[in-house]
Amino acid sequence: MKQKLQKLNPELEKEKYIYILVIFLAAALTGFIAGENFQNGTETISIDAEINSSNSVETVEFFNHSVDFMVEDGTNSTFYMDKNRDGSADQTFDTESDGEIHQNNVLVDYPENVYRITYRYQDSPEIEDDGWMEIYRVEALK
Repeated sequence: MKQKLQKLNPELEKEKYIYILVIFLAAALTGFIAGENFQNGTETISIDAEINSSNSVETVEFFNHSVDFMVEDGTNSTFYMDKNRDGSADQTFDTESDGEIHQNNVLVDYPENVYRITYRYQDSPEIEDDGWMEIYRVEALK
């Protein structure tokens, strides 16, 4: 075996080949573990919250945070999000009033993390006070 190793590089001794092999294996293992952690970088929870004409304000709680979602009814419903729950809208949702169910998401940014809130909504332009929004998933993006 020593002759085969010397053919690869005659200046390296057997122990150095072993050190190189150990370092290579350690690097491969570290890369595998880091890759697994990167793929599992999001934590997801399911939410079951709906706002509509009979429930115009809904508080959604996730990962030690609370956000209020609100709806202003009319021919075209308007949906709002109150991130700090002070009673004022921090964000108005761009929605389509075409009677179809639409799905979208919004990012909510806090100092320690960013969260993706996924929702679906429907609003018909011909029917007054029929708009609804369902919040059903929150992901912690790491």
